[in-house]
Amino acid sequence: MSSKIVIDARTAIEQVITASNSMEKQKKHKGDVLGRTIRNALHMKELVKLRKFHERTTTEFMILLHKRENFGLLTQNEKVISVVRNMEQIMEEFPQYLQRIDQLGSQLDEKLTDRKSVV
Repeated sequence: MSSKIVIDARTAIEQVITASNSMEKQKKHKGDVLGRTIRNALHMKELVKLRKFHERTTTEFMILLHKRENFGLLTQNEKVISVVRNMEQIMEEFPQYLQRIDQLGSQLDEKLTDRKSVV
């Protein structure tokens, strides 16, 4: 089921690219060639971004499915050990995440005060 979703998403993106290319070939009016070129370049740039995003999400999704399958093959004791190990790792890393969030908040406050003083 999940691989069907991935295949459907890839097919949809390919159809958008094909439709975009065929529409550009059909439009051969005299007009602002520079405007069409810029518009086409922007569309292609967005399509490339979408394709890269799709590839990354597909890869991550497949990795998660693989991890899920491997977890399902573990015995009950191995599952407990794995979950405990992951929880311990999260507890060790959590204070660092909180500290980073505080730093980002401070930086955001500084930028906002700088903008207010400029305006």
